[in-house]
Amino acid sequence: MAPDEPAAGLYDFLYRDPVRIPSFYSQLFGGRLSTVELTTAAREATERVGKVSAMNVLSGEAKGVEDRTTGRKEVIDAADLLAGEVLSDLIGKRRVREDFADAPSNALILVCGDVTFVDHSALKLGKIAIEASIKAEEKKKGPQKDRDAIRGLEMVARLIDTIALPSMFVMRTSIGLVVAGQVQDAGMSEPISAHYFKHGASTLRDVYAVGVKELDGPPIELPDAQFFTGVMGMAQALGGLMFPPDAIRMTPIALFRKHF
Repeated sequence: MAPDEPAAGLYDFLYRDPVRIPSFYSQLFGGRLSTVELTTAAREATERVGKVSAMNVLSGEAKGVEDRTTGRKEVIDAADLLAGEVLSDLIGKRRVREDFADAPSNALILVCGDVTFVDHSALKLGKIAIEASIKAEEKKKGPQKDRDAIRGLEMVARLIDTIALPSMFVMRTSIGLVVAGQVQDAGMSEPISAHYFKHGASTLRDVYAVGVKELDGPPIELPDAQFFTGVMGMAQALGGLMFPPDAIRMTPIALFRKHF
């Protein structure tokens, strides 16, 4: 069952991609918008009346007008404006697909479900579990000990120490599908740790996600394959710890809730 289409109204943005939303706005509306300026002006005129005379022979009235103009300029952060306009256009013009399970790679998809976020610093705690697995494997005797597994886990542990781990979101839809992807911390409306304090292990319900569906392509042969294969293998093993194995991968453009 496809989620209801969000109406153009108030969005509670949990995440906005800081690069893709301005890029989409520029493509959809013919230019990059960084700020919005509102200028208001008020005009006030007063009339002055007085007597004038010339040598006490001719007399009459003289009128003068004093014109004063006051103005105010407001400079508005366009972040929410950009996100709202982009989402309204993408969804309103049916540029996104709701059949996310069958959508092809690179399709814009819309999903709705219960979501949680995983902070990149929390992923480093996975090293503790890896080190525990290494110790458990090393305690095994003779042929039961899997030395290849130990070496692989040791390489993953070193990888955790050397690369910048991403933060991520995981969503479960009403029909049981799992959607997951990486988020940039700069695009979060508040630190992910704040979600832990508010919700603990619970998810946020009825969250919409608009993003790009990602499907892996065929493997490619690279020079010095042993080196690249080792690096990619470590990254893939680490990704297996981060992402649910059955998850549909998405690069999110925005995650938001609706206000009714």
